[in-house]
Amino acid sequence: MAVALANVKTALGISASVYDVELTALIASAEADLKLSGIVVYEATDPLIVTAVTAYCQANRGTDVDKRQKYAEMYKAQKRNLMLASEYTEVVVEA
Repeated sequence: MAVALANVKTALGISASVYDVELTALIASAEADLKLSGIVVYEATDPLIVTAVTAYCQANRGTDVDKRQKYAEMYKAQKRNLMLASEYTEVVVEA
């Protein structure tokens, strides 16, 4: 399950559907990056996941380089926090 496109569009201040394909691809890219980083417990409605994915999207679109860099740093920090939290990196198997 992917982070909702509507959540990302709201965070980016976008209401038009003209960017939906681009944003959907960025959401998928962000989620793939988190999974490659060891985030195995993934709920698309988890506020920490939503924040990370949104920051990734903000960092990878638009023309304002300064803002993109700030969002890239935000994404890296959020990803690092998720990677350090065992709640997101360890799958609990219940018997």
